[in-house]
Amino acid sequence: MAKEVVPFTVTCSGGEEANGIANIMQALLAQNFANKPHLVKTARKMRNPVTIVNTDTETECTLDFASNGITIYNGIVGEPNIAIYASSDQLLQLSQMKVKAGGKLPVGLLSPRSPVLRQLIARQIIIKGLFSHWFASMRTLALISLAD
Repeated sequence: MAKEVVPFTVTCSGGEEANGIANIMQALLAQNFANKPHLVKTARKMRNPVTIVNTDTETECTLDFASNGITIYNGIVGEPNIAIYASSDQLLQLSQMKVKAGGKLPVGLLSPRSPVLRQLIARQIIIKGLFSHWFASMRTLALISLAD
């Protein structure tokens, strides 16, 4: 008997009123799920919301995970365990970082030459919950990473 495939969607709750970072995250995640269907399994392991803050525009969005998809809200919604504070350029760098094994192996973060690692150490990129919620943080990076 074939296993039923449950569709996985990424939607902005604000629709036309969604802010810039919410629209960017919706496009990025939708592209990632289309190109890397195995990431659905990673997304389904997420239990708490994640907030992304664009420090250039001072806009924020919250990714709320469910078994059938992700809803993206303007602002901070709920009690996220992870919050990523980064500029537009830094978010682009995070999306280019290699992450393997569904987030368990942050290859792009472990290199001493990694611009992301240097910026984390210098607190130019801030990931609140990075150490206290390590696996969820790495899964979040895997979900937004376009790199293969």
